[in-house]
Amino acid sequence: MSIKIPLKLNRPASVVGYTAGDGAQLNLPVNVTRLPLSSMSSTSRQVNALLAVAAAVSLAKADDALKVARESREFPEKFIAPSIDDDKLKELIAAVNNVQDDPSLAETPTTAQQAAAHALGVNASLVRAAYDKLEEDPVYLINGLAWVAAVNGDLLDKSAREGARQLMLDKVPARHDLASLETRMESLEASVKQLQQICPPGKAGAKPAASKAD
Repeated sequence: MSIKIPLKLNRPASVVGYTAGDGAQLNLPVNVTRLPLSSMSSTSRQVNALLAVAAAVSLAKADDALKVARESREFPEKFIAPSIDDDKLKELIAAVNNVQDDPSLAETPTTAQQAAAHALGVNASLVRAAYDKLEEDPVYLINGLAWVAAVNGDLLDKSAREGARQLMLDKVPARHDLASLETRMESLEASVKQLQQICPPGKAGAKPAASKAD
């Protein structure tokens, strides 16, 4: 299902959903989260930064992210022109762009960061870079959340749900964790057996019988 919006813009025919001609239209499929990004005059670098920040703020404060995502759909006028500290936002985006420019700076992302990144189709290392920056100061989270909501609040919903789901799944021990636990249990049992051989049960701490007086 899609909605058709008549346009009178000089846009290239390569834009997703755009049909050139005098009666030009932009077809927007319903419930496609990322499509609005592809219809903007944005570079892949800008989009990657947006998606990385969206995933990071969703993980840092999932409850707030879901609330903002819902309100941005119901009351878009509240988010169209947010009050943002441009300097702080630039610093947050710079943390992501540094890794885009030099991948060797990338840190290993967590499984939750990978899940949120996968949900939005962005490199998980960029999400890790944004998340690390968020942890430096709460003001980065506030501005990042407002920025993403103003551009596309639906990004917050999708990444928050996927990240939270992975955090819950991470509570199930991985197979190698179980094997390690079994190995430690076997080692503990062997140690107990050795102690029992040295000092059999019932004799530990036994007091020597008192000698009878002559």
